[in-house]
Amino acid sequence: MKANQIRIILLVALALVFVMLYGKWNVMFHVSEPATPVTQNQTVTNDSASSSVPTINVDHIKSPTKISKTQEILPSKTESNPITVLTDVYKLEISPINGTITKVALLKYNKTLNDKTPLVLLNDNPNSLYLAQSGIINTNLNKNDITFTSAKTHYNLGDKNTLEVVLMAKVDGIDLTKTFTFTKGSYDIKLSQALQNNSGESFTGKFYGQILRKDDTTSTSLLDVHSYATFTGVTLSSTQDKYQKESYKDIASNAQNIRTTQGWAAMVQHYFLSAWVPENATVGIGNENTIFTRSLGDGTYTTGVAMPTFTLASGESATDNSQLYIGPTIKTNLDTVAPNLALTVDYGWLWFISDLIFWAMTLIYSVVGNWGVAIILVTFLIKLIFYPLSAKSYRSMAKMRLLQPKIKQLKERYGDDKQKMTQQMMQMYKREKVNPVGGCLPMVVQIPVFIALYWVLLESVQLRQAPFIFWIHDLSVKDPFYVLPVLMGISMFVQQRLNPAPPDPMQAKIMMFMPIISIFSHKCWADFYNVLESSV
Repeated sequence: MKANQIRIILLVALALVFVMLYGKWNVMFHVSEPATPVTQNQTVTNDSASSSVPTINVDHIKSPTKISKTQEILPSKTESNPITVLTDVYKLEISPINGTITKVALLKYNKTLNDKTPLVLLNDNPNSLYLAQSGIINTNLNKNDITFTSAKTHYNLGDKNTLEVVLMAKVDGIDLTKTFTFTKGSYDIKLSQALQNNSGESFTGKFYGQILRKDDTTSTSLLDVHSYATFTGVTLSSTQDKYQKESYKDIASNAQNIRTTQGWAAMVQHYFLSAWVPENATVGIGNENTIFTRSLGDGTYTTGVAMPTFTLASGESATDNSQLYIGPTIKTNLDTVAPNLALTVDYGWLWFISDLIFWAMTLIYSVVGNWGVAIILVTFLIKLIFYPLSAKSYRSMAKMRLLQPKIKQLKERYGDDKQKMTQQMMQMYKREKVNPVGGCLPMVVQIPVFIALYWVLLESVQLRQAPFIFWIHDLSVKDPFYVLPVLMGISMFVQQRLNPAPPDPMQAKIMMFMPIISIFSHKCWADFYNVLESSV
């Protein structure tokens, strides 16, 4: 083999390895650009909102501390122990200070396949801060932390269907009550916030719920340790845009206030999310809420919903109800919480095909009870549906193989006259009733379907740590013994032998090496991935 041919083959191999590694590199070594903090008096308003509506300044929402470039990010300190809540799906901690949810462990999801401790999603670790906050925006109330009290410090759902955790506080004649309601088997937490004005003066404010998170995409502490280059950031839904994605970089450069009568705000990552959903999100009635995003500096971001402003005379009360979803991105769960929340399971622009594929895969799983078998059967079903096209493609390829000797003769006869050779070949194809692209077009039609299948496999949390057979214990990660890549390479080689060889000898040699390149590029990716994991 000539030296230049070897160089071309090596370049192709390196290009494949680079493409496979690029996404993982971004996830594990991406460094966000410095955030542009939003000052206390700055307000950014969505252009679609009416200019006649007064701007809601959500910057008075109390964050854990005032955050600056030189200050460590810490949650509000509490002198008392957190209130712990145990359900069948959660182990959760609520701080008495401001009633902030500071820790959520998902009991049905292990941290890793080998580490059986529950996956901790929300936490108050300074390096991976992730909190769910709620309260009332009011200048006087937001001056200091509010300490809530509860009847107990430990709550357990046990055999009950629902569990209520009630927190109460009194500040300057204002009685505040937060009631968290947990339901058996549900990741949807109901929150009722009530205010009774006994101050002797009028009171003006607005309820809010927000999620505060430090960008942790450079670490695997919160992200699924085997996640690929999937989206991590903020997603919003409003009457103007039913599904809007905002990266942390976008939020740093453009804070938002979006006035809407229907919608929600969420923080998403691979397989999991947290979302604030106001009471009117499902019906779209009542006064306008404000969905907001903010950068607080030092890679910390917040998103949430501020409810309409209310004014109470002394003796009057106000109540707000909302939902907080913290858990896996399972479409059936999300559909019951709010419209469009299931769109956080992002299948891309082929979502309508992906939805159909996932429906079929779920139906098959309900029968066979194994996600790996379900994937094989749904792939077989897709191939069966496309069998007429595939058969046509194979027949066309078989005819092309029979014509290879004649094509070789034409090349020998008209090798120096490319135009004449092309004319003779076209006449031969017409005479033999062969379409030279007939073997490719049927395959091209199938490409969108298999891209949609790829996104289903990438986005389905059901495959996380799901066993298949023998040595495969987690369908969301690589084959530890590389048996599947080898089988893939063998199948590629067999298919190549069934197809006619490319007319260009150089192309034929490159195609011959493609199965080997695919196998070793997978092996290189896996080894390099292990190096990345051990270094983080």
